[in-house]
Amino acid sequence: MRVLILSCNTGQGHNAAGKAIQETFAGRGIECQMMDALLLAGEKVSRRVSGAYCGLTTRFPRGFEWLYKAGGTLSSSRWKSPVYLANIPYARRLLEVIRQGEYDRVVTPHLFPAEALTHLRRRAGLDVPCYAIATDYTCIPFWEETELDRYMIPHRDLIPDFAKKGLAEERLLPIGIPVSPRFRRHVPKEQARAALG
Repeated sequence: MRVLILSCNTGQGHNAAGKAIQETFAGRGIECQMMDALLLAGEKVSRRVSGAYCGLTTRFPRGFEWLYKAGGTLSSSRWKSPVYLANIPYARRLLEVIRQGEYDRVVTPHLFPAEALTHLRRRAGLDVPCYAIATDYTCIPFWEETELDRYMIPHRDLIPDFAKKGLAEERLLPIGIPVSPRFRRHVPKEQARAALG
């Protein structure tokens, strides 16, 4: 099996979740590659989107809060949002990557590639199973306009929130946010104390 993990550099939580999946798959002998999906739109696009997002959330959090609320207002499964439309331009290149890499599965811990994958399923006949991982402790706007096979969500208490947005409950898997296997290794107290001096 070959798995493609699609992330974006808008904060490192998405990348950390993607790398955790990559490490887990590698530990099970599953061939896996991770990439920044926005690079398919060009290095400048990836850098600008990531920089704008990180700058907005850290330097102008009220502006981010306003955009987030506006997104919640615009968010609907009935029409395509600006977020969906912004992820269409690189979708064809993404399809080429998936086909040329002969990937059996695609996993994304980020909304942007989920939007591009949805477009490919609707317009280009992408039939590779696709999975999303929600890395926020809430159902963020625009998940409802995606159409993937399964959605891994942080907790079962979020099922009603995702379902209310229109995501089918049978596609929701409340398994938590992936973390690196190294955080699951038990270290005896004495050994940890010695390592930390």
